[in-house]
Order: sequence, then C-alpha cells, then structure tokens
Amino acid sequence: MELGFWSCCCNDGNSGLLLKQRIPDVALFQACSLEAWYQTAGGLVTQVRGSAADFALRLGALAPHGPAAILRHGHVRGDPREGLPSDSLVAKVLTLEKAKDLLQQVAEEKVPKVSTGELSGLWTLQAYVEPRYGLRIISAYHCNSYLEERSDIFSHRFRGLYPPPNAEIPVPDGAKDSPKELETPYRQAIESKTLGIARFAHKFHQLDLDGMVLEFIFDLQGRIVLHGCWAFSICDRPRRAAPPGAQVIWQQPRVHSVPRPEEPEQVPKIHTPPRPRKAADPAQLLLEFWQGEALLGEAAFDCPFHTELRVLPLAPRPPAFSPEALGQCGNAVVSLTPKQGQWLVFKLGRAEALKTESEDPVHAVLWLWRSGEYVPVWSSHAEPVEEFVDGKWDWVHVWPGEAVQLPLPSADRSGPRPSPPVAAVPTPEGRRCEARGPEPELDTVKSPYDHVCGAELAAHWGMSEKGVLQGHLLAHQATQRLKLSRSNRTGLLKQLAERVVSFHNMNRQWEIFLETMKSQHQEAQKKLKIQEEFLDSTKERFDACHGEHEQALAGICRRMSAEVDELRHRERLEADQLANSQARVDGQRQKVQELEAQKETLQTSLGRVRCKLDDLAAEDVKLRQQLEETRAQHLAEQAAMLKSARISEDLVELQQLKKRLAATTVASGQEHKHILKMEDFVRRVANQDARSLRTGGGYILDSLAKAEAKALLQELGLE
Repeated sequence: MELGFWSCCCNDGNSGLLLKQRIPDVALFQACSLEAWYQTAGGLVTQVRGSAADFALRLGALAPHGPAAILRHGHVRGDPREGLPSDSLVAKVLTLEKAKDLLQQVAEEKVPKVSTGELSGLWTLQAYVEPRYGLRIISAYHCNSYLEERSDIFSHRFRGLYPPPNAEIPVPDGAKDSPKELETPYRQAIESKTLGIARFAHKFHQLDLDGMVLEFIFDLQGRIVLHGCWAFSICDRPRRAAPPGAQVIWQQPRVHSVPRPEEPEQVPKIHTPPRPRKAADPAQLLLEFWQGEALLGEAAFDCPFHTELRVLPLAPRPPAFSPEALGQCGNAVVSLTPKQGQWLVFKLGRAEALKTESEDPVHAVLWLWRSGEYVPVWSSHAEPVEEFVDGKWDWVHVWPGEAVQLPLPSADRSGPRPSPPVAAVPTPEGRRCEARGPEPELDTVKSPYDHVCGAELAAHWGMSEKGVLQGHLLAHQATQRLKLSRSNRTGLLKQLAERVVSFHNMNRQWEIFLETMKSQHQEAQKKLKIQEEFLDSTKERFDACHGEHEQALAGICRRMSAEVDELRHRERLEADQLANSQARVDGQRQKVQELEAQKETLQTSLGRVRCKLDDLAAEDVKLRQQLEETRAQHLAEQAAMLKSARISEDLVELQQLKKRLAATTVASGQEHKHILKMEDFVRRVANQDARSLRTGGGYILDSLAKAEAKALLQELGLE
C-alpha cells in the first residue's frame, strides 16, 4: 500500500481544479505528527486543517458503533509463517476505542505502538466504509514504453482482507478469494476513474505514472469510493522545460489520416569486423543484450544534451540475421541524464520482446566509443518479470535501480554522424544493396485501384470498393482494429466508432421499425385494456387472499407462542431435575469412595493379623519342640508330671487361642458381610437398567458411574 499516494489526489496549487472522486476520510501521520488530512467535500478531494483530536471526533461521528477505521502501516520484520515478507505494508480494521487510543498517543506526542512494533515511519488512518456488495475492486493500470495504457479490473471479497475486529465471519465451504470479473458498466466506470486519477497526477503533480494498482469499493448508496492504492511506480526522470530546438522528453504520438512512407535511403555495403569495432565516426554508446553466447539484439545511440527517456529499438548484428528481421528483436527503455557537461548518468529500465531461447539469465553490456574503439564500461544481469502485455502474458527483463556514471567523449563531432553499423545489414550473398528512388506521387486519383501512399485507394481506411469514403465503413474498421480487451488511449475512438456503426444500422432499420411499431402500438393498447381488467380482478382476489392469510398467520403465531411458553416451562422443570440428579450422583460417588477407602484399610489390618498369627503358631511349635527335648534329657523321671502340667498349660493356652480365634472369626465375618454388601452395591450400580427401561422408583445414575463400577468389578476379578 503506497501510503503517500493520497497526496497525489489533492491539488495544492492555485488553479482551483480538484479531483472529482469520493474517498474516505484519510489522515497521514509521520510517527507522532499529523502530516495531512484528506476528505471528500461536494464530490471533490480536499485537504482539511485539523488536529488528531478533531480526526477522532470525525471518526466517532461517522461510525459510533462497529468498525470505525482502517490502519495501514509498514511491517519491517515481516512474518514468514503467514508468508508476509519484510518491508511490506499491512492493513488492519480497528474499533473506535482502539483508533482513539492511537490518536490519543499522537496528541500526547508519543510514538504509537501496535502488536507489530512502533509506528515510527509513515502510516495512515482512514475511516471505515461499509461496501455495498461485499467486494473490493482492484484496478491495475500500466503504461508501456509506447504510451499505450492498459487497465485490468477484477474483484475480491472485502472481508478476506478487512475482517471485523474481535469477530469471526463464517466462510462457506469452497469459498475462495479468487479474482472475479465485473460486469461491463461497472468495469467501464472503474476504468474511467483510474484513467482520471492518472491524468490528474500527470497534470497537477508532474508525475508520469508507469503503473499503479488502485482499490475501489461501492458504498451503501452505490457510489464509487477510492479505498486505497496498493502500489504505483513513476518514470524516473525530472520534468523541466526543454530548450528551443531540443528533443521533446514526453510527447503524444501524432495521428495522420493516411500514413506516408519515408523515402528509402541508400544502404552502402558495410563489413562487420569483430569486437572491438572501429569505424569512421560511429555512435557514442552501444547497448547489447546477451544470453549465454547468443546475441539477442543491440542499439547504438548518442549522448543527449538534456535528460531523456528513450525507447531504443533493438536490431540483430549482421550477418547473423536476414534484412527482413530488422526491428523485430524487441526494444529497451533507458534514461540518460547529463551532469555538469562532463558526465552522463545511464540507467537501464527494462527490455521487452526479447527472443530468448533458454532459461539462462539475460545480461546487458554497455560500450563507450573511446580512442578509436568501443570499450566495455558496464554489464549487469536482468530480473525476468512476467507481465500482461498486448493481451497475453510475456516475460519482461528489468534492471531496477542500477545506474552508471560515464565520462562524455571530448572529441569534436561537428560533421554529421552516419548510422551505426547495425542500421545497415548486408545481404547474405554480400552484394551491394542498390538504392531505390522514391516512387512518384499521384496528384489525382482516377480509379480505386490507383496507388496512393504505397497502397491502393480502396485499401485505405473507410474506402469502399468503388473508391468512396463512407463513415460507417470507417467506424466498422476502427471497431474491428481496436477490439482488444484492454484500455488504451484509443478507447474513446473505439467507443465513437461503435456508436457510429450502431447509429448507421439504426438509421437503416428505423423506417421499418416505425411502421411495425405503429401496428404493434394499436394491438398493445387493446391488450393493455384487457390486462388492466385482469389486473383489477387479480388485485381484488389478492386483497381477499391477503386478509385470509393474515388471519391464519395470527392464529399460527398465537399457537406457537403458547407452545414456546410450554416448552420453556418444561425446560425449567427438566433443568431442576437434572440439577437434583447431579447432586445425588455426586453424593453417592463420594460415599462409594469412602467405602473403598475403608475396605482397603480393613484388608490391610486383616493381612497384618494373619501374618502375626502365623508367626505365633510357628514360634509355639518351636518352643514345644525345645521343651520336649529338654524334658526328655533332664527330667525323664518327672515326665508324667510335666506331661500333665504341659497338657494343662496347653489347654489353657488353647482356650485363649480359641477365644482369640473366635473374636477374629467374628470380625472377619463382619468384614466379609460388609465386603459382600459393598460388592452387591457396586454390582447393582454396574448392572442398573437404562433410564428408558425403568418403570419408576429407585434412583438414576449416569453412564460414567456405571462404567466406573464395571471397571472396579473387573479389577477385583468379580466379573
């Protein structure tokens, strides 16, 4: 987006002529200072004197709600994830609050900050205009080296580039932001606006636009609004008054009714020595274009006396090509600027229609005539760019921003300089080309087959086979000749020719059409009366049917209102039941968790008791064995007494163990009953019937509780 383009749409001079074009309110800022404020007044672009606070009030008055402004600024670092290169310009839609925050920072002389960084350079803030059709129209204007203008117009979705802030706009499936053709009336209107802006910039700002890409929209009233400029390029040459007798820098092509061919010059035989060339008095500069080892074309020219933008026709170097191939190698656009009478600044802009045979790079070589030979002074490679030229896509080779400063030759060139060697090509046989004298001109024409200006009289534009000039035939030929689908300087001529042809056909058919329409008029009046009667009866039936439908619609509305109230009441009841069920489920789930924790504690305690009991039993067996051995060795005589005592002790200990075993058995039984009860509860939860199969009573659990219960049963191995 060229942020400084808005200044080209406003005339600051004293002529009083303004551009007739509607634009949104646009404010240009340089960091934290307001540079300019442009708006539309009476359909004309004017500049307003005001401050950032005044612009904030203006935005609030235009859009108090919703999107209010569009911020355009440069993105220095870029965003590779989104495919945004560095030094690119972005646009963002802002609400009124965010726009006021930026303007408040400007009023406080602070550099505004956004998500991508500080707005330290040039940035703009323009009022948001809602498009009528949801489209933004792109108009790509281009003027080539032959002063032929072209305007390609297509449309895109507006929301694709300017989405509303803090909102997501649903995009239907298959919707793409691809270019779409406009209807002819809209395309012609946009084309007229584009050409008007180019003419205005040329006349009041002395800017010769090489190309620009404008963005238009239709507002809610259907008016065309210039919404912005994506890019524009200017021919790099200063505009100054040319001295008397000097060559004109920029001139409209002259138009002749019948072209007159110039008299052919005598072409002498010239030999072509290898580089470096030596000739009597050749051109001062020689420009060549190469692709590998192949020469694509060359042009010889002299140093100018003032700044010039030249279009150099390229010619092949003899004897590689035939004489019929001269002038078919393309053309080159160069800028020549003398400085202080001793230096020449040479800039090569572009080369078109080069006949390349491979994908190798094209490079240009500049030769300077010095000390009796051509000396190479500059060489550079080109950047191929694909452009839409003459109704088709073609490769154009450009040299952006490269310039070379050359010393002007000091040799005296008082005599006339002949044409460079490439201007005269010998024939393949090497014979001398004999000059032909000029053809005699005819003072009078006696037959349509007489030759005038190199062609028969009947072959000229507008001439019939009888040699009579007819306007409609001339208009038809102009229409056929200029029926290219592009905009150029002959667009008006094409439209006028179409009008003349249309008027001629209409004039021939008018009398027949008039008689036919008179008879049809009488028949139409009779049919009109019949249709009026039919319309009256139809209107009566329509009124009656309309009343019946209104009554039926009122009844339907009342019934639907009652159903809506009933549904809302039922919805509230079901919501309350759902809340109660969720509360019960939460309580039961918490109780299940508590029971599981208690179960784990009891199982741990039971395991410890069993381990202790086993240890005591083993210790008892060991002690008994030791006691028996001791008694058998030392107390054999008292075996019976000890045996009876041991038996009594064993009986006492057995009674104690029985008591402890009984207590443990009772506790284990209670724990087993509790576990069985818990298992039965979990099983009932897991195997509970669905809600649709229940006939009443009980409680309802969700599917999550059932799933958890089944998982617990599977984990314990009970299912």
